[in-house]
Amino acid sequence: MRPPLQPVFRGRRHRRVHKLKTAYVDGVLSQVILARAPFVARADHTLLAVDFCQMELRLLAHLAGDVRLIAAIRDAPGGDIFRQLAALWRERTKRVVYAAMYGAGRARLAEVLSCVPEQAQHVLDSFLARCPAIAGFSRGVVADCRRDGFVASLLGRRRWMAGIASTQPQAERQAVNFRVQGSAADVCKLVMLAVSRAAPDVPLLAQLHDELLWEVPRHRLDAFRALVGRELGRLETLLTAAGRPGPLLVPLPVAVTTGQCWADMQPLLEEGGRPVTEGDGAAV
Repeated sequence: MRPPLQPVFRGRRHRRVHKLKTAYVDGVLSQVILARAPFVARADHTLLAVDFCQMELRLLAHLAGDVRLIAAIRDAPGGDIFRQLAALWRERTKRVVYAAMYGAGRARLAEVLSCVPEQAQHVLDSFLARCPAIAGFSRGVVADCRRDGFVASLLGRRRWMAGIASTQPQAERQAVNFRVQGSAADVCKLVMLAVSRAAPDVPLLAQLHDELLWEVPRHRLDAFRALVGRELGRLETLLTAAGRPGPLLVPLPVAVTTGQCWADMQPLLEEGGRPVTEGDGAAV
């Protein structure tokens, strides 16, 4: 029986925190709750977080086999694919990309881009025209799901989709979402379990989306970071052992940060002040 892949929060004292910051959300100055603020390391410990960078988009490129998107990811300056794509789609690039990935309609995209639906459709069409395999991938996922009744992740976990037979748009979006997001969860779980086996006495505090958080004794921080780096370096081996055929077509780099509070993490620095990154040799 496969373990569940939902976010894990365990073994910690909790406290009520009313910590806010002021930030712009969709162009509006707003008060934002720092939901990570309650996670504070114990005395003589520090938090270490590993955050996969743009993992869903990278896995989409792999799963779809889109040659242009794969090339853009490999050539992205500093590993940031959204900076690379911004040269083509300046209108909130990340929103456009995820709208294409998960089938957001032009009305919803127009709302987040603050433009008319016709303009949003033009921006979306321009992205899909440049990366045509994405639309084909989505259609293929839906067709396979309609035939089989389920959609499978990278490592073969299945989600049964009862509503897919009625051509409900929501069910179709959910099928594509699971194919990509479920595959990202597979990767996170493999790393989580590998690190847990190698360092069972260092507790994993949380998994949130594509980020893993550990509480590490301060005197073991360097050694534990090196251990995590070794396990990330074995990711292809872990994926193959778990049943995925063939290599990944894109790198899956991570950003490594540390701090006493999860809401105030800082990049872990190498000698010379360069941020520590791990995973397939790609820098972020």
